[in-house]
Amino acid sequence: MWTLLIKHILMVLAMVSSLALTIYWWRTKPGEGVGLWRALLGVNVLLALAIAAAAAVLGFYHTIVLHFS
Repeated sequence: MWTLLIKHILMVLAMVSSLALTIYWWRTKPGEGVGLWRALLGVNVLLALAIAAAAAVLGFYHTIVLHFS
């Protein structure tokens, strides 16, 4: 249960960071704010990797439950 909750929290964080990145990118002039853009992109990539890890753990748990039931 906790893994699923963590996965959903990470998905919400990824959506919020993607929204922030999109809004920021649309409002900046070319050449401005490259550091913040790279930081937001890095956070988004890390969140995507964490979500993938949570999904893999959930898939592993699901396989164990199916095997022993």
